Amino acid sequence: MKEVHSFKKCNLNSLSNDLADAPWGTIDAFDDVDDKWDYWKTLFLDIVSTHAPMIKVRSKQQSLRWLSNETRQLMTSQNYYLKKFRKTRSNADWECYRRLRNSIKQRLKVEKQAYFAAVCSEYSKKPKRVWKELNAALGRKANRGKIQLDTGSVIIQSPKQIASQLNSHFAPPSTSPALDLGQPPVHHTNTVFQFQPIEEEEVLLALERLNTCKATGSDGVSAYLLRTVAAVISPNITKFFNDCIVNGQTPAQWKEANVTPVPKSSSARFPSDFRPVSVIPVIAKVYESLIYKQLYTYLTTNSLLQPNQSGFRPFHSTQDALLKTLTQLTTAYFSENCSPMELKEMSTGGSLSTLMEGSRE
Repeated sequence: MKEVHSFKKCNLNSLSNDLADAPWGTIDAFDDVDDKWDYWKTLFLDIVSTHAPMIKVRSKQQSLRWLSNETRQLMTSQNYYLKKFRKTRSNADWECYRRLRNSIKQRLKVEKQAYFAAVCSEYSKKPKRVWKELNAALGRKANRGKIQLDTGSVIIQSPKQIASQLNSHFAPPSTSPALDLGQPPVHHTNTVFQFQPIEEEEVLLALERLNTCKATGSDGVSAYLLRTVAAVISPNITKFFNDCIVNGQTPAQWKEANVTPVPKSSSARFPSDFRPVSVIPVIAKVYESLIYKQLYTYLTTNSLLQPNQSGFRPFHSTQDALLKTLTQLTTAYFSENCSPMELKEMSTGGSLSTLMEGSRE
């Protein structure tokens, strides 16, 4: 179960008018950026909740793989006549609902059998693949029992202890010395970088481009909410962003993340078998994207980025780094030169040094 805003009976025009008439100017009475954010968030959610109250809904399960489009349409008609019968109590509506219900039951039985038969026939020589497909179709999970975590000295089962152990594993205190990656070449420029005020058009465009399927952060402000009323809130959001730039501060809540441990395999047992997935507030992502745009524009315009840097750059990938490394090794090999290559393992702080010597036979 999860809580979401119900927009079923929401009048978007009325919601937009209330948001436009809200006392957003009161935010200037606060000096601390956290107080400003708390006021904005509370005012925004209170107004939204009056038009779209919070309701509890069940998480959507995986759709049945054997369900055909015709059956889906019949199920929609079945739900329609059921709702209609509850209002009218008409025998005709009940008969329509009962006839559709019986028809759907028969179709589901036939389609399910046909799907399973097709899977068994397609992977007749791969039994593991057959069971994988069938388990996925039936919604079966590999681990249905309680999660157990092996810390090396003891096996813990308490959810609180598991969360504490995983938190210590994901964010341990740094004890290893910093890696010496060498002194990068310095590129001099006559310009000095300064953050520029963010324009309202930029904020509006970023809000309208939000992916509404993204998870909501700890602030409770979803991407769907921001995108739905983007045209109304973009002016005060822009002002708040610019206040953050002028003061050189960001709200503390924007740095908080909901961390979910995702198992890397079906037999996850040790802390290293889990991958942390962090979800920060959506509004923080919008702010970061606009700040990143200014920084990246300045770095590229003044040629301050290393030509060999491929990470986090448009039209660059790990393939570029691999191809360059391969080219250097190949050139050194045919030149009968010694090619030392040191590989840094950044996740554990260790290093692996490999000396590759090329010589012609």
